[in-house]
Amino acid sequence: MALDAYQAALAIEGDRRAFELLYKRWHPKLLRFAYRQTGHMDSAKDVMQDAAMAIAKNISRLEDPDRFSAWVYTIVRRRAADHITRAI
Repeated sequence: MALDAYQAALAIEGDRRAFELLYKRWHPKLLRFAYRQTGHMDSAKDVMQDAAMAIAKNISRLEDPDRFSAWVYTIVRRRAADHITRAI
């Protein structure tokens, strides 16, 4: 989506408002994905808390704003896998 790429590009450059808007729009999708990965809403919320910090901290490393969705889904998937591994 062009708006995602545009806001991701601004966020990469340090625009906090663009990041907030982008993350706010994506959070519900990512939370549903985390829930599908973990099977529990409380776990999904924990995963999203970890993922949100990683996304905010590392947005400047995203090389291609058009790949934002793939990038955030990868972060959430990895955080969910870590959460599941710790729970075992």
